[in-house]
Amino acid sequence: MNLTISGLIGTGGEEVAMCLEQKYGYRRMGAEIVAKAAEQYRSVSKSAGKKIFYDETMDIKGDLSNATLQLYLDVMPEALVNKGQSFHLSREQTDMFETLRKVTKDTFDTEDKIIFMGRCAGHILRREHGCINLLTIDTPENCRARVIEALDIQSDKELKKLMRETNARRVNFYETFTGFEWGQPENFDYCITPSILGIEKTADLIVEIIAQHA
Repeated sequence: MNLTISGLIGTGGEEVAMCLEQKYGYRRMGAEIVAKAAEQYRSVSKSAGKKIFYDETMDIKGDLSNATLQLYLDVMPEALVNKGQSFHLSREQTDMFETLRKVTKDTFDTEDKIIFMGRCAGHILRREHGCINLLTIDTPENCRARVIEALDIQSDKELKKLMRETNARRVNFYETFTGFEWGQPENFDYCITPSILGIEKTADLIVEIIAQHA
């Protein structure tokens, strides 16, 4: 069974995913999905080599009408309806949407035990059978401690800047392309706080949850 894990920086989602990968044989997929789609698209389009596939790590606050790719074909129209916006997609944009959507669906359908990290995957795959959508949450103190440990950041100013900008990008990315408010529990199957049990026991708990869905 596949998983999606979403969360703000430091909430432990990446660490839990790494534990599931090492202990239970899952495979993490995040930016790789975007890279695979970009590679496939470039192979069939001579003009695509100079184009950009947008990812949640990029700044998308600019004019979206100029973006070559915003997100998956089946998500963008829904986001626009939710926001009451109109948006014109060029043929090139539509083709790139379709390429990325197909890569995601193909990965979901053909590879066992995938963890899709962020990038609205929980929203995109919410209607897929055999997929559990998780949101990781934690206290600001625990999030800061986890980021310091992972990145060895000594400056408090640098830490605050990193967390503020990273979280803003993630929230903006999700809300732009789904039309929904970030972090609402009803949009996920489970909300988990890894610091309660610790990373390894949280991974074990997720495996137990998966067994209940089998």
